Amino acid sequence: IKEMKPCTIYLTVIILLSALFFSCDVNSPESLLFNSPKCSIISMSDISFEHYGYADMSVTIKNNGDGPTAFDVGCYIKLKNGNLILDDGYGDFGTLDEGEAREEGIRFYDLEESDKIGYMEIVIYWYDAEGDFYSKEF
Repeated sequence: IKEMKPCTIYLTVIILLSALFFSCDVNSPESLLFNSPKCSIISMSDISFEHYGYADMSVTIKNNGDGPTAFDVGCYIKLKNGNLILDDGYGDFGTLDEGEAREEGIRFYDLEESDKIGYMEIVIYWYDAEGDFYSKEF
């Protein structure tokens, strides 16, 4: 057997590694080393009292990541006036593939009027295929 030249060895290794890299599933551990799901809020409605007498609002979240799926996407909102928490609500957005967006309603059961709201604390969170946790506060 003839000895391989160093440039042939390097070329073979590069070809094998690139084949591995480009053939990876977007949710594989190898892919998650380079890319991660990145979710963000792309729209949010005002608080409304139109449905059954409870306050609610719509939130739309999008996975802006570079390929991987975002799992168990959720949004938690606290309605506050100073340090006083007036109410809180949660929205479950399920699984979002790359580029996918979903709108969900978030209901507030104890809020009686929106004029008392000073500000909102909003946290969205999600997991990748390996179970790593991500969150973003607004």
